[in-house]
Amino acid sequence: MSAYSDQYFITTTLKEGAVEVHIEDKSIRIEPNEQLSYNRKSGQLIRKMVDGDYIAAWRQGDLIFLRATMDEIIRTLEHRYNVNMYLNSNYYEGEIITAKFIHGEDLNEALGVLKQLIPGFSYQIVENKDGKDTRKKVFIR
Repeated sequence: MSAYSDQYFITTTLKEGAVEVHIEDKSIRIEPNEQLSYNRKSGQLIRKMVDGDYIAAWRQGDLIFLRATMDEIIRTLEHRYNVNMYLNSNYYEGEIITAKFIHGEDLNEALGVLKQLIPGFSYQIVENKDGKDTRKKVFIR
């Protein structure tokens, strides 16, 4: 299950069992190897089949994105690496990305994956000297 307050999507993926989800007047039941995503902004529910290997990878700590937006990936990486990430451009708006980030990769390695996938992708990591918030800042151009 993925349900961060700063993300539009709430997603649950099942390996076994069954879950019935009720949102407003909608009800959907998902079973093993299915994933359900709810878009908080639009209210849309999306159910799709997923590979069992995909589920196993998430359980091992790998991050797999299948046709995800740059915003989805950035928000997830922020949580994984406890950093603040800023897009300095609308260049990536509408960009759809499929990527896998291996558990144990450091921040530079994860950003290097994006650099390999997206032409012109660049970033800068800055240590935060604010005192209140010690998280690094990542500026993406």
